Amino acid sequence: MRKLSLTHLVIILCLSVFAFSTNSIASQKDGLLKIYFLDVGQGDAIFIV
Repeated sequence: MRKLSLTHLVIILCLSVFAFSTNSIASQKDGLLKIYFLDVGQGDAIFIV
């Protein structure tokens, strides 16, 4: 099995921090409907929370 390089460890750490921070933000319910419109190149995307 190969050893993980420093770059891989940094990426894993960043993804872990992102996952835990979004989980804590998602658990805060304020009762509001939020709609985000995103330009994704050749189309559009809508993200509804």
